[in-house]
Amino acid sequence: IVTLEDLEGSVPMVIFPETYEVSRALIEKNKVVWVRGDISVDMRSKKTDDDGNEIDARQIQVNEVVAIEDLVESKTSSVEVVIPKVTIPEPIEQLKKLCAKYRGEHDLILRLTDSKFGEVIVQCGGKFRIKDSENAIKDIESLFGESTVYRSNRTHRQGDQPRHSVSSS
Repeated sequence: IVTLEDLEGSVPMVIFPETYEVSRALIEKNKVVWVRGDISVDMRSKKTDDDGNEIDARQIQVNEVVAIEDLVESKTSSVEVVIPKVTIPEPIEQLKKLCAKYRGEHDLILRLTDSKFGEVIVQCGGKFRIKDSENAIKDIESLFGESTVYRSNRTHRQGDQPRHSVSSS
């Protein structure tokens, strides 16, 4: 039995041997993980919360444990970068180097913004595909600023059509 805690309280989690064997390395004190399971409520056993209110006894029967990094990686299909036109071309050269450093399987989509002409969307491919990792995101944000990088689970935003494509093998 492992205890899951958040700002609201805690709940025991039961991890059966099969699941535990597969996820043993992920279960550490203070490590953030994603858990899939079934909630079991025992109506006969009552507990009292911090305010003295009676609550049902609950526990989670864990079916799957996944590292947060792996979850983000599996749910992301592209990494989008919003780039104001005034920053081009110097950081673009550095972005190419980051693509080589963090080469991966996710599309890199550049949203070049300009107050006069609007937005140009460039969907990169080939050697410009990138790994979705916290380090890659931080390094890209160091070039273009905080909150300029977005993870997406689709190739481009709904309604958007890439106006340019860059591909290199």
